[in-house]
Amino acid sequence: MPARNGAGAAAQQAAELVELGAGQFRLQGPLDLSTMPELARQGQRLFKRLRRDSTSQPQHLEIDLGGVERSSSAAIALLLDWVAQAQHAGLGLSFAHWPDALRRIALFSNVDGLLGIETDQHG
Repeated sequence: MPARNGAGAAAQQAAELVELGAGQFRLQGPLDLSTMPELARQGQRLFKRLRRDSTSQPQHLEIDLGGVERSSSAAIALLLDWVAQAQHAGLGLSFAHWPDALRRIALFSNVDGLLGIETDQHG
């Protein structure tokens, strides 16, 4: 049986939500079933922190999706969850630089309006 390089495979599968500055984030890495649990935890921690520190935090968040390497329909569920969490926290949330594949999944799933895709003219 061939040896598997678990560390290399794990590094390739990493995805993260990176805070760039006040209200600015970048989602990078693959958005598929293997990365959803960790990304969901990262989002929960972020929105919990923003609700707790609402006086010193921005009222609108933007998440840049330009770093997404590949995606599946699970990514749409994650983004919809983040929209709901942002609304619960009283925050606006928008996504920028939609990868074509992710945009197509959202359009096909008929959730483009919920994710604000119609206002994103620059892809």
